[in-house]
Amino acid sequence: TMAAAYEASFVRFDAAIEKQLPSDHPYIKTVFAFRDKIPGLNAINIAVETREGTIWTPAFLKELNDITQDVTYVPGVLRESVTSFWTPNTRVYEAAEGAVDARNLIPSTTTPDTLTDADVARIRDDALKGGFRGVLFAPDFRSAMITASLQDVDPQTQAPIDYFEMAERLETQIRAKYEDADTAIRMIGFSPFIGEVAREAQSASWFFLLAFAITTAAALAYTRSLLLAGLAVGCSLFSLVWQFGVMGAAGLDLNPLALIIPFLAYAIGVSHGVQQINLISSGVAKGLSAYDAARASF
Repeated sequence: TMAAAYEASFVRFDAAIEKQLPSDHPYIKTVFAFRDKIPGLNAINIAVETREGTIWTPAFLKELNDITQDVTYVPGVLRESVTSFWTPNTRVYEAAEGAVDARNLIPSTTTPDTLTDADVARIRDDALKGGFRGVLFAPDFRSAMITASLQDVDPQTQAPIDYFEMAERLETQIRAKYEDADTAIRMIGFSPFIGEVAREAQSASWFFLLAFAITTAAALAYTRSLLLAGLAVGCSLFSLVWQFGVMGAAGLDLNPLALIIPFLAYAIGVSHGVQQINLISSGVAKGLSAYDAARASF
């Protein structure tokens, strides 16, 4: 058990988006085949919401530009995939006589610090003409969207991207910096999702301690024997140490979404242990020896 506890110390949370997908499905096979050419498999969406009024103000659009710039330079974000009002890949196409007029939603000559109400009105009209309603801004004019894709390899470490670290970067560099009494930041995507799971998983140890205390008290109340209750709970607890020890020795990591499995293994172990104790006690009460009662029980 001590050796298993040592090996268990090497078990880490692991979350790869590939493990969350049905990899044998033909749609997913197609996604993997073109993932190097077409970004979007691992996208994040950041909604910047104003708590008062609408997004069509110079102050909001300036803040949207600041957030867009920060998202672009978050390590691990595919820069050319970032899309918002302020990125050059947001184009407005308008049919004209004999041609199609194409222009950036916000021209390069327009800067955040010099925005006027007239500029904002023109941007709003072009955004409606370009069909961005419900795509880059909400139909109620209360929020605007920034979208981006993540790289498969972290540019700083040259290792596969760590989604937990990426989620922490988004929290510290985007949400913590810009969310305040006037602006709300909402993020969805695999990385923010798995970051939320990991943050809650770290507090799951308190639930395990509570479950351990409750099951110990229940086993003690049922068996009325400190030794028998200790065997039922202790053996199940040791089995968890072995379980994590095998994972650590095999170099396996734990998916945060699978954290419920050790809880189930512990609960089932205690349940089965109490049942075995009950059968053994019944056998002894009927006159069997401890050895024969144990054999009959198992």
